[in-house]
Amino acid sequence: MVATVTKTAPATGPRLYVYYRVGEGDLLPTADAVRRLQRHLCAGFAGLRGELLRRPGASGGVVTLMECYYGAADMPALPQALDAAARDAGLPQPRHVELFVALD
Repeated sequence: MVATVTKTAPATGPRLYVYYRVGEGDLLPTADAVRRLQRHLCAGFAGLRGELLRRPGASGGVVTLMECYYGAADMPALPQALDAAARDAGLPQPRHVELFVALD
């Protein structure tokens, strides 16, 4: 089974957003680690899709990254699994996690 990390979000369903800051010099290795983490999570959560975004520009040599996750059949279990996987991967802390749902 090949895990998929897509660039388009579905029209409905909860979405989990995770944002944090990283030094410009650590941007590429952090992005690589996040993409590995996303492939791992997408393989373990049926239907899960993930994105990695960044805020344009940098402030004081620091870049803000945003991970977005959606589409998993078991979204309630995702935050805990994501937190554990991010810590295991040595991703920057603190990571701010927020859940959003579509307006009906």
